[in-house]
Amino acid sequence: MALTKEVKCDKIEIVGDYKAVQCRQATIISEDGVELSRSFHRHVLHPDSDISGEPQEVQNICNAVWSDEVKEDWFVFQHKYPSGDPSDSWELAQLQKYCDDNDIEHYPEAVEAVEAQDAVLDEDGEEVSPAVEAVEAQDADTKASLLAAIEEASDE
Repeated sequence: MALTKEVKCDKIEIVGDYKAVQCRQATIISEDGVELSRSFHRHVLHPDSDISGEPQEVQNICNAVWSDEVKEDWFVFQHKYPSGDPSDSWELAQLQKYCDDNDIEHYPEAVEAVEAQDAVLDEDGEEVSPAVEAVEAQDADTKASLLAAIEEASDE
């Protein structure tokens, strides 16, 4: 009587806009070639997952469906800003993310100000972010938080 245990990925599915790869792993216990039990475990891989420990078949599928475009779309979905060097679109995305996360309703005005990219001077003649003008009507705490988030995002 020899008991054996076999673990294999018996089902692979590609799901959703971001091409999540779902893997079903079967654990099969057999005695003298006769299956005694079978149990399942599932896990999901996303375009930013480390797939180095996955079976080669799963790695091949992931590499086939996770194009650079899919990876970038997934990154933006997760972080709400594009990867790469900061740019105008990155700054706008950071601003949108901050406003969305904090239920700030003045985002459209802030976008217009940032897109205009005109230098805005305060009463001392110092140049400030164009977003300052857009949030002027907001309370001081909201404005300070928004400017800190923009500054922090542009430093990263």
